[in-house]
Order: sequence, then C-alpha cells, then structure tokens
Amino acid sequence: MTQVVFPSLSAGILRAVSRAFALTCAIALLCLPLTDCGVDYCIQGVINNGTATVGGNNACTVNNKMGNVTVQLAADAANSSPGPMAPNLLHLFVIVQGVEANADASPADDSPSWEELAPELVSQPRQIDLLEVAGNSSGPALIGRAAIPAGAYRQIRLHLAPMDAAMGTAVTPDGIEHPLVLKDSSTHVRIGPEQIAGGFFHVLPDTETKLSIEFNRFSSFVAPAGDGLRLEPQFTVDVAPAGSASISRR
Repeated sequence: MTQVVFPSLSAGILRAVSRAFALTCAIALLCLPLTDCGVDYCIQGVINNGTATVGGNNACTVNNKMGNVTVQLAADAANSSPGPMAPNLLHLFVIVQGVEANADASPADDSPSWEELAPELVSQPRQIDLLEVAGNSSGPALIGRAAIPAGAYRQIRLHLAPMDAAMGTAVTPDGIEHPLVLKDSSTHVRIGPEQIAGGFFHVLPDTETKLSIEFNRFSSFVAPAGDGLRLEPQFTVDVAPAGSASISRR
C-alpha cells in the first residue's frame, strides 16, 4: 500500500488560515442583516502577515435594490410672505435641465456616481420662475420622478440651461429684463449636506421618497455683474412626510 505524506504546515500559516476563515465568517454574519434593510454600509477585511482587520465604508451600497424619488419645488415655509431681494426683482427665470443626487458629501463634477432624479428634464428642460415658486401658496410643483439605488445621499445639484449665453433672466420692477449669471459662470447649483435637513436623505428599497427643494429669496444674493445680474441662490431640501398630500404638476 502506498503511503501519502503531506508536508507539515507551520504554526504561523495555520494561524493565518484560521484568522482568514474567522474573518470570512464575521463578514458574512455582519452583511446578512444589512442586505435587507437598505443601509448603505460595506464591510471590508484585510489579512496582512497573519493579522486580520475589519473596516467599514458608509459611502457604498451592499445591494442593488431601488427606491423611488419624487422631486418638487415648493414655497419656503419660513419665508412664504412677499419680501424684497437686493435689488428688488419681480421674476427670476431659469431653465432647469436636470436634478441629480450623490452619496458623497463633496463629489467631483465628473463623478460617475451622480444619480439623475428628473430624467425627463434632460430631454425636455423646464422654465421656472424661482420667485413665483418661493411665493406661491397653491402648492408645490413637480419637476421630476425617478428610481435610483437605495442608500443615503448627501449632495444635490441643479443643472441650468443657458438662455442667450446667460443662466436665466431677471426682471426688475421697471419691467426691464437683465441676463442672469451664476458665480464663476457655472451652469449648475450645488445643495450640500448643510442645506439638507439632517445632512442627507435616505432612499429606502421599494419606497417612495418625496424631496422638497425650496428657494430662499431672503438668503439668496443678487448683485450687478456688467450688463446683467449675478445670482448666488440658496436652497434647502426637506423630505416630505410619508402619506403627505399629492403634488401637482404645473
């Protein structure tokens, strides 16, 4: 009978294999409860010279489940009464051609992780009077609806379409129209965590999340810029409570 002899393993190798097996089991146990709750948290493990470490990264997702998001422009409840801007303006017309969200608190402009919240605006941009939205009490205006990966999102940006080489048109009380530009000639407006209620909004799997984007006329800043006006808009974002009244498309 032939006898097969296996080479003996060193104690160090045995310990490394044992730790790797324990780490795999720990990761499996930690991920099981997360995959069904929509939490965007990842567990990572590393084996280095026989030492096992486990780390977390809350900027990723553990599944590909989707949630629905509805975006609306609404009156700023705290400042819904008519009030002046500096200078006084009757209208602030802009054309919105996209609304996006990102899980990162400070993503790059060209980051592939931007999620489109209003895909219909990409092909059919919509003109909106920001002052009418801010002072209108007839209800919010629906500007988009989309399905995006479940998780926490910490940044929103509005894409504006150029209007005759400007980002919009401002109308003063004398009826004169002025080209509207944004700071640094940008074509988009960012809404960071400090402007989002709670610092982020959470999209749950198979659930509808209603976002209310509010233009604050009192915090926004307008100043002369050549023949036009420079606008530094301020927006806040709130999550409408579940079961809230339906929103109208205007």
